[in-house]
Amino acid sequence: MPTKATGSHPVSALVALVAGTVLSKYVWDLLPPIGTASQATLNVVNSSIISVPTNSEAAGALVIFIGVTVIWEVAHYIRAK
Repeated sequence: MPTKATGSHPVSALVALVAGTVLSKYVWDLLPPIGTASQATLNVVNSSIISVPTNSEAAGALVIFIGVTVIWEVAHYIRAK
């Protein structure tokens, strides 16, 4: 399986990074509760684990990163099954 799945994970990370960066501002325009929850999560992480930016763009990017990665990996799992 590792030889079949080698390209999927790096491509997923790259797509999530680009999509998150480009689409982060739309999270606040279209989905304010999700953006607020993401920013609250970043505040908790900031206070306990590591220091990360807590502005609205970082919070929106986090939502897109997680969403794209989950969708990509589920689709890859279903296709590889």
